[in-house]
Amino acid sequence: MFRFNKIINIFIIFIFISSCSSSNDDKKIVKPKNKVDLPVLYSSAMQDLNDGKNENAVKKFKMVEKDYSFTEWGPKSILMQSYVYYIGNKPADAVVTLDRYIKSYPNNSDRIYADYLKAIISFDYINDPQKDQTRTLEALRQFKLLIDKYPNTEYAKDAKYKIDLLNDNLAAKEMYLGRYYMDQKKWAAALSRFRTVIEKYQTTIYIEEALYRMVEIYHKLGLTEESNRTAALLGYNYNSSEWYKKSYFLITNQQDLPKIKKDNFLLNNFKKIFN
Repeated sequence: MFRFNKIINIFIIFIFISSCSSSNDDKKIVKPKNKVDLPVLYSSAMQDLNDGKNENAVKKFKMVEKDYSFTEWGPKSILMQSYVYYIGNKPADAVVTLDRYIKSYPNNSDRIYADYLKAIISFDYINDPQKDQTRTLEALRQFKLLIDKYPNTEYAKDAKYKIDLLNDNLAAKEMYLGRYYMDQKKWAAALSRFRTVIEKYQTTIYIEEALYRMVEIYHKLGLTEESNRTAALLGYNYNSSEWYKKSYFLITNQQDLPKIKKDNFLLNNFKKIFN
């Protein structure tokens, strides 16, 4: 569902390439006895990666990790292993490798790439809204941590965008359950789900429908005041919405919408109507 964002993580490869091209770094590297030179080994691993030979690439990055663990290339090679696992659709192996990197090099300067890739993996494999949302909640937690740890970065900016999409998924789950309870005529349970959308997911695409469903339930229950108040809230905030039109027609049996004067309403805070 959210596989489109994989290309973002190609920066990991660029980081690896740019660092490898430094002549100063090359002078610091001492080849272990009877081992392949790092430039040769690295170039071969990258060629395998470019050719789609992921298993060979991982093996060679592991060789870099083993033979040059005492240099900066040890941790970099672990990051590359996790990246290869990721693009090879092996998220479990990628996460295990990232956890190993974080445990071994918690203060490494490249830590941000590990944290970001781990969050992206959770994001890529979130479930359908009708299913359990444990993965969605985990991805949400990781992106929030990313924002806290690396504010004012491109990664934090992208994390905020991803959080909006994750909230849409969580709101969709609540809407699915609310509609289900409506079909079962379990009005209290349905209202609870729609209130959750209004209180917790106000920026999602489901807010208008959630308000309308509440109008609908209150109308069915004969709770005229609550139905009118919720419809007014919907109209005040979304007076051009099809959901508002439906709610107005439902409670008035009229076919023409009135002109809404916003100065007559003090309904900006959604939560107040539920107090």
